[in-house]
Amino acid sequence: PFLLFLHGTFSSAPGAFFALNGTDEWRAMQGRYGNRVIAFNHPTLSVSPLVNALELAKLLPERARLHMVSHSRGGLVGELLALSPVKGQDLVELVKPFAEATDFPEERKADEQRLRELIDVLAQKQFQIERFVRVACPARGTLLVGERLDTYVSAILNGLGMAVKLTGNPIVITAFDFTKAFVLSLLKCKANPGDLPGLEAQRPAAPFIHLLNRPDQQSAADLSVIAGDIEGAGVLGNVIAGTSNTFFLRHNDLVVNTDSMDGGLQRPKPARLLFDQGANVGHSNYFINQKTRQQLWNWLDKPAEAAP
Repeated sequence: PFLLFLHGTFSSAPGAFFALNGTDEWRAMQGRYGNRVIAFNHPTLSVSPLVNALELAKLLPERARLHMVSHSRGGLVGELLALSPVKGQDLVELVKPFAEATDFPEERKADEQRLRELIDVLAQKQFQIERFVRVACPARGTLLVGERLDTYVSAILNGLGMAVKLTGNPIVITAFDFTKAFVLSLLKCKANPGDLPGLEAQRPAAPFIHLLNRPDQQSAADLSVIAGDIEGAGVLGNVIAGTSNTFFLRHNDLVVNTDSMDGGLQRPKPARLLFDQGANVGHSNYFINQKTRQQLWNWLDKPAEAAP
């Protein structure tokens, strides 16, 4: 089988999975998969996950055996690869979230066509998804992509800015100020699929999220889920975690609310689940965390024995 890595928003394969390098788990993966380790670098803001999945499906060989590891939004792309074959009236029902959407009709119609094409490509390629370890995926969407996002991100950046200014390095401070202004400007476009379709698709009320959580849409693909909740440690950590909890009003890892991470397509058997909690369980820290890495490898190696 191939071992396929799928990264998340604002990231790349090296950026998302760099912490695996040099670990026992990474050496075990290299020993098992050899030169069959691949990663899909893809845009995450300018296009919807449907565009990503369609491109990836066309690139992969027919009847490919896949073991997938995803982080964050990459899990949405993986879920699309795991769609079961549909046709006729079932296909009509599947595309309804886009066909019946009244907002942004041009963008929704384009996504409907992409979904239909993806279904055709998947039927032709017949991938075998034997393992799928999904880490911190906004499978039910993330509350972060909402009306209060600008305020929340600004509060987080202000907290980080305090730490940056303590360095006293004018170059670092200037770079941070530029990045903060850029991010806040970018997020003003978050709710319009014509501007940032890759971000808009992660709204809990978005047609794309509705598609992945239809109770009548099943997938035979294997699934294991790693979910997390951050807890504060130290003054700055408590400020950031407190701000995050005030925004989400529920468990979260600073970016995705925890109760979204086990959503997605229905499976005949419940997904395996690891819930981790602590000061080192931030959205970007899962692969730094040894507990997460070990469970990731266990599920890739022997998923049945690692099931709860």
